[in-house]
Amino acid sequence: MSNSTAAPVVSISQEDIVRIAQTVKEFLIGDLHNLIDEKQKPVLRELKELKIKYDDLDKKVESFQDIITVHESSEVSNNLKAEIKYLKNKCDDLEQHSRKYMVRFTGVPFSYGENTDNKILQIASQMHVQMSQSDIVISHRTGKQHSDRPRPIIIRLASHAVKESLLRLSKFNKKNPQLANISINQELTRLRSKLAYYARFLVRNKKLKSTWVVDGKIYIVDNKDDKHIVRNNDDFIAMLNELEIEPPTEWSEQPDEATGATRERLLTHDDGAMSVINGDVGNGGR
Repeated sequence: MSNSTAAPVVSISQEDIVRIAQTVKEFLIGDLHNLIDEKQKPVLRELKELKIKYDDLDKKVESFQDIITVHESSEVSNNLKAEIKYLKNKCDDLEQHSRKYMVRFTGVPFSYGENTDNKILQIASQMHVQMSQSDIVISHRTGKQHSDRPRPIIIRLASHAVKESLLRLSKFNKKNPQLANISINQELTRLRSKLAYYARFLVRNKKLKSTWVVDGKIYIVDNKDDKHIVRNNDDFIAMLNELEIEPPTEWSEQPDEATGATRERLLTHDDGAMSVINGDVGNGGR
């Protein structure tokens, strides 16, 4: 019988098996986490870059939306301005049409208890204009009281022919001592009276050759003998631009001979538009 060495018998308890399995699990989980982290890093970097690009794009979209909003607002504003200007011109046309038979007498001496109809008829007689009480619809003084001059008299006539006779013959008033200080002009809207006054201002300053008013239209002859017709601000500005005439920023303080107007100012806005403002203005003559 031969002697032999038997392998030692290792006894592993159930508890040891669980502990070994737990240790292997922890090693595997750690390696797996490291492997996942390494795989995720490029993906996370790419996601981060995409987020940055998205945020930048989102800011650009917001900026474009603001630009579009401003553009739409500006377009709406411009459309409203154009519509307002159109409506103002139409209102001025209608107002001028309502004054078709009206005439303004300036410089007629005032007297207490006066009858303006009689004063107008007396002036017409001195001018050799055939005119009767039936030609006068109504007459009255208008405007603010001034210490240095009487208020104008406004008269509505029944006949356009009588109106034309008064306006046509009024240019001879200067030759009659009794009428030398009296001016007879068409009754214009506030806007047109200002434009007519400015036209006379430019004539006096040799910027234009002559100007007169017929049926609410302001006729102007420039220094090249070209004729222009002005009904509103747009017409007037277009003529000034065409003739390269720079509008003055302030009027003279001296009263206008025909209307007694004192001072006017012109404002040139950023968009090149010109508005006539202020002043106590009479009406344009022929």
